[in-house]
Amino acid sequence: MKQTLFTFFCCATLLTASCSSFNREWRKAASRQPSRDLSGRWEGRWISTAIGHDGKLRAVITPDSANKYHALFHATYASLLNFTYPVNFETTQHGTRIDFCGAADLPSWAGGRYATSGSASRTDFSATYKSKYDEGRFEMKRVDPQPTTR
Repeated sequence: MKQTLFTFFCCATLLTASCSSFNREWRKAASRQPSRDLSGRWEGRWISTAIGHDGKLRAVITPDSANKYHALFHATYASLLNFTYPVNFETTQHGTRIDFCGAADLPSWAGGRYATSGSASRTDFSATYKSKYDEGRFEMKRVDPQPTTR
């Protein structure tokens, strides 16, 4: 019983710390100028096509180097659990559409190797994901307003 309680408190502490870190990055990204590339704040949902679960999803994406971006995702599961995890993307520009792919190594209990690919426009982000235990899709909209061009 003591071991179970200890494990629970360790997990809760780690989840709270990662949530706090994500929220700090989310607020910091809000002060940046709107972008025409993949960078910025995104929010929407993740939907599992394998097990039928879904939840809220937010991301802060920042440029890393030419055609590379760092995404910090924050997902909610069962309206109670929050997970924050990073993914590095390689991108290819096709007019106003940006195609991307990336992967992250999550803990084995979370599915281990996690791969994602998709595309984004100035306003919409759509991707598929796959891990050992799950697969599905992300559907997000850009939070930051984008300038209109004429």
